[in-house]
Amino acid sequence: MSLSLKVFILLLCTVPVVAGRQAAVDNAPSAFVQDSSAAATIKQELNGRLGEFALHYPKSVKRYYEQRRFEPIWILSQGVSEQVWDAMLLFDCVVQYGLFHSDYHPQELLYEQLDRFAGAPPSGNSRERARFDIMLTDALLAFMNHLHYGKLNPRYPPEAMDNGYADGFDAGAALTRALHQDDFKGAVTGVQPHSAEYADLQENMKLVTSQYVGDCYEIPEDDVRKMAINMERLRWINCNDTPYIHINIPSGILTLHVPDSSYFFRAIIGKPATPTPITQGHIRYFFTTSYTEQSTDAAKSLGKLLFPFANPLGVSLHDTPDQRLFNRGEKALSNGNIWVEKADRLAVRLLEADGANRDIARLHKAMSMHKPEAFTLRKQVPISITYLTCEIKDGLLVLYDDIYGLDSALAHALYQ
Repeated sequence: MSLSLKVFILLLCTVPVVAGRQAAVDNAPSAFVQDSSAAATIKQELNGRLGEFALHYPKSVKRYYEQRRFEPIWILSQGVSEQVWDAMLLFDCVVQYGLFHSDYHPQELLYEQLDRFAGAPPSGNSRERARFDIMLTDALLAFMNHLHYGKLNPRYPPEAMDNGYADGFDAGAALTRALHQDDFKGAVTGVQPHSAEYADLQENMKLVTSQYVGDCYEIPEDDVRKMAINMERLRWINCNDTPYIHINIPSGILTLHVPDSSYFFRAIIGKPATPTPITQGHIRYFFTTSYTEQSTDAAKSLGKLLFPFANPLGVSLHDTPDQRLFNRGEKALSNGNIWVEKADRLAVRLLEADGANRDIARLHKAMSMHKPEAFTLRKQVPISITYLTCEIKDGLLVLYDDIYGLDSALAHALYQ
C-alpha cells in the first residue's frame, strides 16, 4: 500500500463522508427497492457454502435476511445504499476501537468492487452483488458484537451470540435501528460500553492511532496494544447503571460511581498465590460488626463493616482493622477477599446514593457501640471486579503492574 493511500485512508477515519463519493451517496436511494432476482440469489448464497463456511455469524445473518425476505441491504437495483460508504470507512479504522481489520472480510469488501456497484444499474453479476451484500452485513454484525461484548468474552462466545443466547443486546436489531438514523456510524459505534473508564481509553486510542501510529493496518505499538486488551476487558462488563462500584485489581482502587461524581477508596486485593477473581455481582445490604480489640482473630479480620455481595465466586468486601496496611504501598496482601480503606465513608456514600441519609446517624451509632446492625439498600448496587492494567488519568495513559501476569495470554489471543 502506497504512503499516499495510507494517508488518504487515515483522513477518512476522521471525517463523516468521503468527498469524492458524495455524488454517489446523494444519488443513492434512501430505502431498498424490491428485487426478486436479487433476493433469490441472496437466499441461494446463504443456503450454500457461503452461509455455511465463510461467515462469522451465519445464523444471525440468515435470520436478518429472512426478516427482510432476503432483499439486499447495500447493493440495490439503483446503485448502493446511503450508508454503504460509512460502513466501509468503519472497517478501515477499526484499530481505533482496539479491533482488527482482518476480522471483517478485507479480501471480500473492496472499494474497487464497490465502485462497480455504485452505478445505476450496478455493474457485476447478481452473485457478486449478493456476496458483497452478505459479507458486509456479516462484517457489521461481527463489528457490533465485538464492540459491545468483546471479541473473546468468556461468558458470550461467538456461538452463543450467533444462536441468540446473549443477554440484552441484539446486533441485528441494533443494525436495523442504525440504518434509520441520520448518523449511521454514530449509531453503530454507540453499542460500545458507556463507562467512563472505557470512554477515556477509546478516546485516547482514537487520538493515538490517528496521529501517532499513522497506519490503520499496522500492528499497534506497545501502549496501543495495552489499551486494546483493556478495552476488550471492559467490554466483558455489563454495567451502565449508577450508582455502581468498580474495583480494579492492578490499581488497587475501589471507585463508587454516582450520578455526576465518583468517590475513590484504596483497596487491598489477593496475593498472587490467592488471587482475587474477576467477577461481577451486586450489593443489596451491608452491616456493622461487633468488632472490638478483644474480638477473635476471625472477627477482627472483617473489621467493623462487611459488604456482602452476590457473586458466583464467593468474594467478600469488608473493612480491615489495620488501616496502616494501605500506606505500605503493597496492594496484594489478602487471601482473595477485598479490604477497603475507610469503609465507613463508603457506607455513608452508599446510603446517600440510596436516598437514605436518615440512616447515617444510625450507622455511626452502631459502629461506635460495636453493635451488629444491617442496612438494606432500596436499590441494589452493581459491583464489578476488573483487571485493567492501564487507564487514562488527566489525559495521560497510566500503566499498572500486571500483578497476576494475565496480559500476555490475552494479548496473544487477540494478536495471534
